[in-house]
Amino acid sequence: MPSFLHLDPQPIVTHAEQHGLNLFEVRLQDSCVERVEPSRIFGAMSESYNLLGASPNYMIVVTASNSLDPTRCREGSLSEGEFILVPYNDGGVISCSTMDLPFQSEQYARRADWWKLPARFKHFWRALTDGERGVLDRLLSRDFPGRDELAVQAQNAAVTSIDREGSLRFCVTGPAANIAE
Repeated sequence: MPSFLHLDPQPIVTHAEQHGLNLFEVRLQDSCVERVEPSRIFGAMSESYNLLGASPNYMIVVTASNSLDPTRCREGSLSEGEFILVPYNDGGVISCSTMDLPFQSEQYARRADWWKLPARFKHFWRALTDGERGVLDRLLSRDFPGRDELAVQAQNAAVTSIDREGSLRFCVTGPAANIAE
């Protein structure tokens, strides 16, 4: 996947806005996917200068889709026209895409073939197994506050194991659930 270093985020923001693209911030610490505005790219640029060699804890996925399937947040899993933005730890923003995009031209960016997506960004998300889906469906079979929202979130849920006992961390999109404590 071609990678490019950008020191000015404006051409990327302009491209996203002109093409009506959606941006999703994928945070690594809690596996949360949140839709963000194109102006978030300016924040990523500013934050990159404070990393001082450290790795960022998020990436931004830019897509024409209205939602983001977290199982696709891996290198090589992008569709045509989609791209990933990652704050570069020495200042700037790295863009990765399956094809060269207008804002990646020499006028706006430098090739960064030396840069590789850090291993911690290559999520090991997977779809629920049939057994896991069965347990989740059973839990959602009874009526309770927030059940409908959780059912919508469960439709495209992705999971990753968090311990040896098989506990799972879910990554979901959809309406927030108002649940009773």
